[in-house]
Amino acid sequence: MALDPILGQLLQSLRDGGSKPTYEMDLGEARALGEAMAPLAFTTADEMKSVRDITVGQLPIRVYVPPEAGEVLTLFFHGGGFVLGSIASYDRLVRRFATLTKSVVASVGYRLAPEHPFPAAAEDALSALAWAQEALSDGFGLDLRRLAVAGDSAGGNLAAVVALEARNRAIDLVGQLLAYPATDSNVDTPSMHRFATGYFLERQEVIWFGEQYYQDEHALEDWRARPVLEDATGVGPAIIALAGYDPLRDFGVQYGEHLRAGGVRVSVRDYETLVHGFLSLGDIVPAVREATTDLFQRFAQLLSTGELPNG
Repeated sequence: MALDPILGQLLQSLRDGGSKPTYEMDLGEARALGEAMAPLAFTTADEMKSVRDITVGQLPIRVYVPPEAGEVLTLFFHGGGFVLGSIASYDRLVRRFATLTKSVVASVGYRLAPEHPFPAAAEDALSALAWAQEALSDGFGLDLRRLAVAGDSAGGNLAAVVALEARNRAIDLVGQLLAYPATDSNVDTPSMHRFATGYFLERQEVIWFGEQYYQDEHALEDWRARPVLEDATGVGPAIIALAGYDPLRDFGVQYGEHLRAGGVRVSVRDYETLVHGFLSLGDIVPAVREATTDLFQRFAQLLSTGELPNG
């Protein structure tokens, strides 16, 4: 299918405005721009019953309780190539996620590269898992009984890592939502070359992000860097979201096959007209708003019934 025309116009306007890829920016400039632009993609900030900032050791976590909270606590990991993004920049997206999934959401502010290379982000993600186990026991005064994970791009990598480790710790994960996840590191897949430039995330940008995070030459031998290396048997059921015009598209396809090979229940949802990072585009593109709502409602079905949606 063709690229969504409104999204195409947005990408063209960014090019016409001289938008530079991250690897051509000063790191501080890139981070500041992301923090400033993120809220503009959403027309509203969904109201929560409560929002609480806590710290686990040195790890910041923001806990969102939506008006209709169920019994699931979801750990959410933001994207940004392990270099960009924050709890603050993902605030409106996570609010929308909490509203539509009716889960209590803990947004995790893991350490970023290059200041904190691998395995820092993965270690923080696993610290969040340990915290979540304890949080379920007291539940913030709520009837929280079950655990789920979610994340997009680099956050999809971390969510996959946590899901695998939950299996190792005999934690019965109710579900995992992996949106265009960075579950491998191969920059020579067909989608990497087909969508190398012009579609929001560039292949060279993927390479640059990897150089910032995977600084140790042996990092890519570790399953916490590349979840696709780890046997998936016994991992919680997954919904994987693909974007049609995404250099990382083949990663999501591959990881879905990897999970199925381990006997995991998987639903792969293909948003064929969209680009990598579409969740963060919020309400400004109608097709993105529809896709985001569809994806989050599908995850809500998994959380509430234990069944994967059809189609």
